[in-house]
Amino acid sequence: MNELMHSILQLCLGLFITTIAIAASSIGIQYYNKCQKLQEDSKMTRNRDFLIFLLAAALLGIGGMITSFILKQKKTVTPNVALNNKLK
Repeated sequence: MNELMHSILQLCLGLFITTIAIAASSIGIQYYNKCQKLQEDSKMTRNRDFLIFLLAAALLGIGGMITSFILKQKKTVTPNVALNNKLK
Protein backbone atom coordinates (compact mmCIF):
# COMPACT_ATOMS: atom_id res chain seq x y z
CA MET A 1 0.00 0.00 0.00
CA ASN A 2 1.50 3.32 -0.99
CA GLU A 3 1.99 6.28 1.30
CA LEU A 4 -0.93 8.33 -0.06
CA MET A 5 -3.43 5.51 0.50
CA HIS A 6 -2.08 5.01 4.02
CA SER A 7 -2.50 8.73 4.75
CA ILE A 8 -6.04 8.78 3.38
CA LEU A 9 -6.99 5.70 5.38
CA GLN A 10 -5.53 7.24 8.53
CA LEU A 11 -7.42 10.49 7.91
CA CYS A 12 -10.73 8.70 7.30
CA LEU A 13 -10.36 6.61 10.45
CA GLY A 14 -9.56 9.70 12.53
CA LEU A 15 -12.51 11.59 11.05
CA PHE A 16 -14.81 8.66 11.79
CA ILE A 17 -13.72 8.45 15.43
CA THR A 18 -13.99 12.20 16.00
CA THR A 19 -17.40 12.29 14.30
CA ILE A 20 -18.65 9.66 16.75
CA ALA A 21 -17.20 11.68 19.65
CA ILE A 22 -18.97 14.83 18.42
CA ALA A 23 -22.28 13.01 18.04
CA ALA A 24 -22.08 11.34 21.46
CA SER A 25 -21.11 14.50 23.30
CA SER A 26 -23.76 16.56 21.51
CA ILE A 27 -26.47 14.07 22.43
CA GLY A 28 -25.25 13.97 26.04
CA ILE A 29 -25.20 17.76 26.36
CA GLN A 30 -28.65 18.04 24.79
CA TYR A 31 -30.03 15.39 27.16
CA TYR A 32 -28.53 17.21 30.15
CA ASN A 33 -29.99 20.56 29.06
CA LYS A 34 -33.50 19.14 28.63
CA CYS A 35 -33.68 17.32 31.98
CA GLN A 36 -34.11 19.54 35.04
CA LYS A 37 -33.36 16.66 37.44
CA LEU A 38 -29.91 16.16 35.89
CA GLN A 39 -29.09 19.87 36.13
CA GLU A 40 -29.58 19.76 39.91
CA ASP A 41 -27.09 16.89 40.42
CA SER A 42 -23.46 18.00 40.90
CA LYS A 43 -22.09 14.74 39.46
CA MET A 44 -23.97 15.31 36.26
CA THR A 45 -22.57 18.85 36.03
CA ARG A 46 -19.06 17.35 35.97
CA ASN A 47 -20.18 14.91 33.27
CA ARG A 48 -21.56 17.81 31.22
CA ASP A 49 -18.25 19.65 31.57
CA PHE A 50 -16.44 16.53 30.36
CA LEU A 51 -18.77 16.27 27.36
CA ILE A 52 -18.14 19.92 26.49
CA PHE A 53 -14.39 19.30 26.68
CA LEU A 54 -14.77 16.18 24.50
CA LEU A 55 -16.73 18.15 21.94
CA ALA A 56 -14.10 20.89 21.77
CA ALA A 57 -11.24 18.37 21.62
CA ALA A 58 -12.92 16.45 18.79
CA LEU A 59 -13.46 19.63 16.78
CA LEU A 60 -9.82 20.63 17.27
CA GLY A 61 -8.77 17.10 16.39
CA ILE A 62 -10.60 17.24 13.08
CA GLY A 63 -8.96 20.55 12.24
CA GLY A 64 -5.55 19.24 13.21
CA MET A 65 -5.89 16.03 11.21
CA ILE A 66 -7.02 17.83 8.07
CA THR A 67 -4.25 20.42 8.41
CA SER A 68 -1.66 17.69 8.98
CA PHE A 69 -2.90 15.77 5.94
CA ILE A 70 -2.74 18.85 3.71
CA LEU A 71 0.73 19.85 4.92
CA LYS A 72 1.99 16.30 4.49
CA GLN A 73 0.72 16.22 0.92
CA LYS A 74 2.33 19.59 0.12
CA LYS A 75 5.60 18.33 1.60
CA THR A 76 5.64 15.29 -0.68
CA VAL A 77 4.57 17.19 -3.82
CA THR A 78 6.80 20.28 -3.48
CA PRO A 79 10.19 18.56 -3.97
CA ASN A 80 8.92 16.88 -7.13
CA VAL A 81 7.79 20.23 -8.55
CA ALA A 82 11.15 21.81 -7.72
CA LEU A 83 12.98 18.90 -9.34
CA ASN A 84 10.87 19.14 -12.51
CA ASN A 85 11.58 22.89 -12.75
CA LYS A 86 15.34 22.27 -12.55
CA LEU A 87 15.18 19.67 -15.30
CA LYS A 88 13.53 22.07 -17.76
